[in-house]
Amino acid sequence: MELQKDKSRENRIRRQLARHGFLLRKSRKQVSSNNFGGYLIKEQSTDSVLAGKRFDLQLADVENWFKEWQKTKG
Repeated sequence: MELQKDKSRENRIRRQLARHGFLLRKSRKQVSSNNFGGYLIKEQSTDSVLAGKRFDLQLADVENWFKEWQKTKG
C-alpha cells in the first residue's frame, strides 16, 4: 500500500513539473558516490539539471524545490 502511495505521489509531482517545463528523473542505476538513487529535476527546453545533480533528491525535496520555484514566479 505504501509503495502505491509513493508512486501516486511521484506521478502527481511529475505532472506538476511537466506543466511548467521541467522533467523529473529517477535514478535506475546502482547507488554510488555520484548517484544516490533518488531524483533529479531537469529543464525540458535546455536539458539542464536544475537540482539533484547526483540523484540526491527525495520526493519531499522535489516538492520543496517546486514550492520555492513557484514563490519566485509569483
